[in-house]
Amino acid sequence: MINYLKSCLFILVVVGAGCGNAIAQPLPDSMVYLRQERLPDNMANSQHHYDGGINWRHTRTDLVQDYLDGHERVLHACERPGLVCSAQDPRPSPDAKTILYTVAEGDALYPVTTAPGAVTKGVQTPPIEFVGKRYSLWLYDLASGTTKKIRNNARNGAWFNQDTIVWASDDAKTYTPLAHAGPETGYIYPALQIYIGTLKNGVVSDVLNLSPESVGALSPAALPDGRVCWSDWNGFEQRAVGHTPANMVWIKCALSDGTKSMYLLNAHGSPTLKMYAYATDTLNPNRRGEGSTQLRLTRGITYLRNGWYAFVTYYRSNHQGELGDIRVASSLLPIGVEGYSQSRNVEESDYKSSAPGSGRYVPPMYSVCPTCQDQDQEWPKFDKQGRGLGKMGYPSPSPVAAGKMLATDCGAACYEFMWPERSTREAMGGLPTSHMRIVSIMVDKVTDKFDPKQVVVRACADEKYNCYDGWWVDTYENLHGTTPPVRLPTPPQTGVTVLQVVDAKAAESAPIPKGKPQDKISFQGNFADDYAERVTAIRITETFQWKVRPTRQGFDTGRVWNFPLEKDGSVSMTLPCGIEYRLQGVDKDGVAVATDLSLHHATCGEVVTCHGCHDGHSIERNAEINQAAVERFKGTIAGC
Repeated sequence: MINYLKSCLFILVVVGAGCGNAIAQPLPDSMVYLRQERLPDNMANSQHHYDGGINWRHTRTDLVQDYLDGHERVLHACERPGLVCSAQDPRPSPDAKTILYTVAEGDALYPVTTAPGAVTKGVQTPPIEFVGKRYSLWLYDLASGTTKKIRNNARNGAWFNQDTIVWASDDAKTYTPLAHAGPETGYIYPALQIYIGTLKNGVVSDVLNLSPESVGALSPAALPDGRVCWSDWNGFEQRAVGHTPANMVWIKCALSDGTKSMYLLNAHGSPTLKMYAYATDTLNPNRRGEGSTQLRLTRGITYLRNGWYAFVTYYRSNHQGELGDIRVASSLLPIGVEGYSQSRNVEESDYKSSAPGSGRYVPPMYSVCPTCQDQDQEWPKFDKQGRGLGKMGYPSPSPVAAGKMLATDCGAACYEFMWPERSTREAMGGLPTSHMRIVSIMVDKVTDKFDPKQVVVRACADEKYNCYDGWWVDTYENLHGTTPPVRLPTPPQTGVTVLQVVDAKAAESAPIPKGKPQDKISFQGNFADDYAERVTAIRITETFQWKVRPTRQGFDTGRVWNFPLEKDGSVSMTLPCGIEYRLQGVDKDGVAVATDLSLHHATCGEVVTCHGCHDGHSIERNAEINQAAVERFKGTIAGC
């Protein structure tokens, strides 16, 4: 196991050469989080937060600052009679003086109905839920206690640096396409994209859309290397039987000028990853849930420190928000590299294979909560004492004195539409249902969340409230151990985009495991088996997002360009910039033998250079090439 925080004791910040030189450092003075009064146990699971599949559904929450000494103040109130709103996404500024947050507003509150198959079918909560109709970003000045709305039609705000923020918005006024042909065509909502802008004196300017190609982008965050990363939905095309559209949420990143756009995580799913094996001393072997897991819907990326970031993975869109299994992964890979091709190199893979593609391009990572439920099951996992173990989520950075990270622990049954007769203290081993509280994670892997050496409760131990999405009010340097990134200049809005490929015949394709044809795209991408022998050109098709609610799958298309390969497989392609497009490899008859199912944006002035068709994306292949694509391209026919 790799420790991403190094300390002699968790209550010390280490300076000097050894533990003898350690200097004690106190915790930050306060934290901020979201809070709501809990409903009774058999209805508390209906108190949810938006997530990747139902980002328009909300229950009311207040934004609270907690001083950890018994007193607090409400920074933005929504849990009040007559109000239909929810405070969301609190993010302290890098200097710890201002809180950036979202307010979602609706028109009316509605009851939530229990699961259709429940014995108590049709039981409803009081009116607690609303559909988000209006979203805005706000600032709260901690010194003066004043608030200011800074932008309408914006949500999920986060700081890039002290003078720059990022957020999600449907300003483009486009729509997601139909998710699938068949019964799931209703997965449609206004397309969300990620924006960046300068913030000065409460005014946002120099705004740039970082992801015009996105149709479902959420939860942006910044890495210190200058990348902005977010959760990006890619469920607009049928992948294979069993690939639920709501699970097609991957982590995508781009530099602050929109260049170097690429998926960082989950574009190929994952091999099965160990869970039970790390908690055999704690979990009830007969109520352990699935013994292993795979990455599903991934959200909530946040940078921790020392080259590691955290995110949450959970199944579909009914887990009361960003709750499931927290994972920590390395961000130290070169830009353009996703992870391991071979599962034998993935530490947490529960089977070891040298087959190309078996590692699903997973970076070095581990589960923070192997006892957490991240699947679509009716019961949570239980420990040997008969207690329901629930989930964790909403990871955020911590100073070394406060542990590995801050997180939200949701106890017992934390599954929206959980059957009421299973949402009782008796059913959950005496624990309250869906009780969310703010905790510090003190170890790499939480195998017993009732052990105070592993998990320290920081706020909302009282069952009166649900509290989640907590953040320490502390400086960027104390939280992350480094300085904030610098925003790159906004690129020109006219000109061309150039795409360069060293060898378009080279691809990290892989044979499909016997009996698993549905995993074709996850393992090797959408390649024909004889792709390398057949491909003669790269086809680029201009795409248009829906300006109205869609009536069919896919997107409208416009101009088409075909670029023949040189004898060595190299090719240079010049496109008008500012367009969205898709890539295909075609044969001499124009038949597609490889298709990139994701959309791309042609950023003005950018030159994108690739080794091949998904070539060089694995850690193993990148080490084998051992040369940057730009340098390799100079020696090709197209690059001379």
